[in-house]
Amino acid sequence: MPEERGFYERTWFHKLEKDFKVVSVGKIKIGVLICTELMFNEIARLYGLLGADVIFVPRATRKMNLWITAGKMASIVSGAFVLSSNRVGNGFCGGGFVVSPNGKLMAKTTRKEMFVTIDIDLEESKKAKDRYPITVWRHDSQV
Repeated sequence: MPEERGFYERTWFHKLEKDFKVVSVGKIKIGVLICTELMFNEIARLYGLLGADVIFVPRATRKMNLWITAGKMASIVSGAFVLSSNRVGNGFCGGGFVVSPNGKLMAKTTRKEMFVTIDIDLEESKKAKDRYPITVWRHDSQV
């Protein structure tokens, strides 16, 4: 986690054992990444191997394009929808987004359009689990 002016996350948060598990809410399998964790594809890939349909990513970031790119990569390697919200104000851009399991930007929020509703088809996530790169065998996978 960052440790820089305005982002003292190593000070604010305590590191625990890595315990990335998928949680079922009804028929939806969900994974959660906190902000910077989105930048590391191996965690999103693990969620995909565990069957996640959706990965939620709350953020407090100042720029948008870098994070959309990270969200697209997370969706491609996991075969899951990536839904991200972002803090607004004090220099934070406030933009959120939804990316499909194939890396397509489906929706984006801005300061002017702060709320968006879209439908997602969980079958799209299930089908994505049968395509490249998700089908590539991973020698260190414990799944």
